[in-house]
Amino acid sequence: MEPTFNLEIITPYRVFVGTASEMIIVNTIDGELGILPDHEPVAAPIVIGPIKVKIGGKWKNAAVSDGILEVVHERVTMLVGAAEWPEEIDVARAERSRARALERLKDTTVVWEAHRAKAALLRAETRLKIAKGSTP
Repeated sequence: MEPTFNLEIITPYRVFVGTASEMIIVNTIDGELGILPDHEPVAAPIVIGPIKVKIGGKWKNAAVSDGILEVVHERVTMLVGAAEWPEEIDVARAERSRARALERLKDTTVVWEAHRAKAALLRAETRLKIAKGSTP
């Protein structure tokens, strides 16, 4: 059996993952970060995007929103706004969200509104990729 670390992915609504994991790959503001057992301590902001988690020898993909990751003493904790497995994603809702975000981007003149619309677009596109089986 491969070495593991304790992985917790927590949203405001639930504990999304709370189990032993062999590896996780996440996107941070500095790029992709892979974490294995015995990883050095680190804290990093997570960006909207896909994650890959290896649990029980099998890879699983999920969509996460932005948040923060902390690695300390064989424990990885991620606090994110939202996290979904492919089977939990409502594809029709994600497509509607994508269409709304694209419309908002066309009419946006205020910088912060454009930023929010781009984030909404990225969340919707990530959810669609994960739901349709695209691997990160």
